[in-house]
Amino acid sequence: PHESPAVMTWPMILLAIGSVTAGGALAIGGTLEHWLEPVVGAPEIHHVLPVWVVTVIVLSVVAIGIGIAYRMYGSRAVPAEVPAG
Repeated sequence: PHESPAVMTWPMILLAIGSVTAGGALAIGGTLEHWLEPVVGAPEIHHVLPVWVVTVIVLSVVAIGIGIAYRMYGSRAVPAEVPAG
């Protein structure tokens, strides 16, 4: 592996700072939502499925993904020598 040149490192640092700032704005008591409310209106939330159903579906997909990953990568034998390359 090698380090990125400065021409790539600085934009990534600026994007990371902006990302953390935007995430903080979303997390602090609905500040962003209240600021945008005059423009986009108040949201109307209608749950199509109960929350527990969505939770079960998501956890099932996660468990299936873990199982597939283990079957593909976890059950392989570790080679005694380091592969060339």
